[in-house]
Amino acid sequence: MWKWNKEEKQALRNITNVLFNKDNIEKLKVINTIFKKSTILALVIKSFLRNETWIDYLLHSLDPYKIKERFQKELSNYFYPIVTTVTDSLDFISIVVLQHDISNEKSIERQIELFEEKIISFFLSDDYLGQIKQHFKAFRNPFEDFFGFSVGYAVVNSPNDESVINALKIAIKNAEVRKKLKLNKLTMEFFEILNRNKLESHFQPIVDIKDKKIYAYEALVRGPEESKLRNPSLLFKIASLNDLEFELDNLTRKIHLYNFKTILKENKKAKLSINLGPSALLFADRVVKDFKNNGISGDQVICEISESTFIEDFSAFFNAIEFLNSEGYMVALDDFGAGGATFKIILSENVSIVKIDRSLSRAIEFSRPNTFFLRELLPIMQNSNKAVIIEGIETEDQLKLLLDMGYRYYQGFYFAKPSSKPVDIKFMTEKFGKQITN
Repeated sequence: MWKWNKEEKQALRNITNVLFNKDNIEKLKVINTIFKKSTILALVIKSFLRNETWIDYLLHSLDPYKIKERFQKELSNYFYPIVTTVTDSLDFISIVVLQHDISNEKSIERQIELFEEKIISFFLSDDYLGQIKQHFKAFRNPFEDFFGFSVGYAVVNSPNDESVINALKIAIKNAEVRKKLKLNKLTMEFFEILNRNKLESHFQPIVDIKDKKIYAYEALVRGPEESKLRNPSLLFKIASLNDLEFELDNLTRKIHLYNFKTILKENKKAKLSINLGPSALLFADRVVKDFKNNGISGDQVICEISESTFIEDFSAFFNAIEFLNSEGYMVALDDFGAGGATFKIILSENVSIVKIDRSLSRAIEFSRPNTFFLRELLPIMQNSNKAVIIEGIETEDQLKLLLDMGYRYYQGFYFAKPSSKPVDIKFMTEKFGKQITN
């Protein structure tokens, strides 16, 4: 038997309140009129493989009514929307009328597919999120971490509350089925990428403002250029769904080490900052062996460990970072501020670097709490002999504010985007002369 979650139940209540309360009798009359000539559909649009952090950020930053209003405007390119509601996880439920005389199942299916293909483009467009970019001075589109939406539908047999609710139940099931089909397709593509070694390394510089140099290059994985799995978040989510995080982590590390040797040919003093997943920490000796087999010494590597990684066994975790440290490799705590870490980890003598998550640096010029926290954090880190890298620098205003606080190391789109051809110090000095060369 189908079980609805709380959000779906609330969304259905919202729909029925709009359509069937006494104040909306006129709307029912309109529906009755339209129904005689056209087909009414119940639509359920489910987002999945999404970044929950961005969801929270968007829903707390934007007016839900405006989100619904913009979505309904996009919906009107394909259907005549009667009513739409949005859930707390950014799923949408709508009652619509087909604009054209489409009565057979094949035609309806094709119309749904067209809409489904375009819906993610709508969320990725600057038209939709231009207000966010303008208000928060952010270059990055929050929906870049989304994969997509699955659209379920069902025909409303007659314009009454029972018929609409039954149609919505079917539409929800339909959306779930379509989601599973999409995930299966992605899984097949993932296996092909893994088997054919079709991953790429992109490098993003970490800038040392004080010494006017590139401190290190963070290695970031990308899938094939034309693939939906080019997005690393999606790549690792599909790996996780198939219990293949260990295999993906190993392959990614080997590719990064191989490609980093190209950078070393041009700059023998270059450092590699490389992410180590939970599986890598369980086999830290193998990681060190990979480094040594590629001729990369301890002073050339920073091992990034994400604080958002759920650590079940603190003892094993500390043993791993102690081993890496004993072999001469620096350990950086990544994504500090995203949730998960404790000061027990941060202040460990085996952690040399703390990387501040973009959620703390983003729009810092508009956030007093973030400004206060980062101003107070620096002396604590300095007194504990920790280097601090600020991630997510996207604007000059962000950089100036953080420079005034005394921060030294930075990373973000403001300096350079990740690229398979990493930028060098010459590029940095030409683009940011005052900050880098004075």
